[in-house]
Amino acid sequence: MAVDLMSNATKTAAPHPLEPLSPEEIASAVAIVRASGKLGPKARFVTVVLHEPSKQAVLAYREGDTVEREAFVIMLDNADGATYEAVVSITMGAIKSWQHIPHVQPSIMLDEFFECETP
Repeated sequence: MAVDLMSNATKTAAPHPLEPLSPEEIASAVAIVRASGKLGPKARFVTVVLHEPSKQAVLAYREGDTVEREAFVIMLDNADGATYEAVVSITMGAIKSWQHIPHVQPSIMLDEFFECETP
């Protein structure tokens, strides 16, 4: 299911292919995953970063070229402890890949440190 969550201004801006995700792109990637229904309400987004294009695409890039923006996302479903990885096309508003990673705990998050220290 495609979700159009990016403004036209963000879609038409053509950053360098290796430009880090903007806050708006991160929010869009999270919204696309949430809208997919693949995760429950207790899901946590551990990592949302640029999914880098191929070296060929980067070398072929010229200023003004259209760039497909993708995010690599790591999620933890606190309801069942399952870890997932996804590649999300922010440009197309769709999930390109989805994988359950069994027997894996993603990086600890800051609020989890505080929970560990709470008596």
